[in-house]
Amino acid sequence: MKKTFKYNLYINIILHFMIGIEVINRTKAHGHNLKIFLSIFLFLSINNYLRVNNYFKNKVSLIISILIYLILGSFIVYKIGGYTDILYFMIIYETVLFGSDKEALYITLTSLMVIFISSLARKVNLSTSFIKLNFQDYILDVSMLMIYLIFFCLLVYSYKIVVFERLRIKNLNIELEKAYGEILEINKKVKELTLFEERNRIAGEIHDFLGHNLVALNMNLDVANKVVDKDINMCKVLLKKSKYLAEKSMDSLRDAVYALNEDDSKSLKDKINELVEEINSTRILELNIAYVGDLNEIDRYKQSLVYRIIKESISNSIKHGQSSKINIFIRIKDGIRIEIIDDGKGCNFIFKGNGLKGIEDNVNKLNGNIVYRAKIDEGFQIFIDFYNE
Repeated sequence: MKKTFKYNLYINIILHFMIGIEVINRTKAHGHNLKIFLSIFLFLSINNYLRVNNYFKNKVSLIISILIYLILGSFIVYKIGGYTDILYFMIIYETVLFGSDKEALYITLTSLMVIFISSLARKVNLSTSFIKLNFQDYILDVSMLMIYLIFFCLLVYSYKIVVFERLRIKNLNIELEKAYGEILEINKKVKELTLFEERNRIAGEIHDFLGHNLVALNMNLDVANKVVDKDINMCKVLLKKSKYLAEKSMDSLRDAVYALNEDDSKSLKDKINELVEEINSTRILELNIAYVGDLNEIDRYKQSLVYRIIKESISNSIKHGQSSKINIFIRIKDGIRIEIIDDGKGCNFIFKGNGLKGIEDNVNKLNGNIVYRAKIDEGFQIFIDFYNE
């Protein structure tokens, strides 16, 4: 809108300069008239310049300025004629474009009425007989001028709507960009807070789980030390339990370290795809994976557990199943469904070592369900379901 004001100022200066030349040309034959009309026009121009440059801050003074311009401009047009008619269009242009809708309507109607009267008075000869002969023609001429002015009003008003609509859209875009920036900042803070809470949760799990295991481990070793010379079998049992507790503690610590060092910038799908590429690049094992649904719908904690389950399952298939091919299917619909099928040697009896127990622990953390299917020479299959809460 500032550009529009700027252009309006330039147009005003140029047109007033041209009208001033027209006033001089039409009154220079009469020196007295030249001084009078040139003084009136200079006063009108100064009044217009002050108004266009917002020197009239008060609404009343602004309306008075417009009325003065309208009356003096109509007087000049009535007395001099010629191209001074442009003054009519200038006052209409300024009123419609820069005035508020209600004020612009009243001032425009007033302007059109004054213009109609002054134009009719200029056309009509004061002779009574002349009025009788040419009055209809004069009415027609004045009416055509009024039609031009009305269409000019509509044209300027249409332009005003376009300008203000562009300005509204521009301001709206600025507000949207500002709101988007605020949302990004909020998301950043939420992510930092979530990460902080997740680290605290992991730290709490480490403290609770390792603390319990280490106390139990210490008690078993203490008892084993006391009975080692009296009951060797009891000592072996206690050492076996101690070994299991140490392994569980190591697994828990490994998971915690992995969770703390996990790259949050990568999605679950990207991590799984990297794992597939890494394994397939060895040419020892063929790993295939298929997805149904959007993995990003899973929250960060579940994504972390799903990734650990898949890694542990692959490790278990390679280590115990001696697989050459593993197919993994993940479906996100009304929960999470994971199917892991390998072509390993299989088994008739499923012995749950640390690998399968680790998988079950992660599944239990999400209150999920796990089913195994296995048969000698027909591979090993794992079916895991997490249901929406």
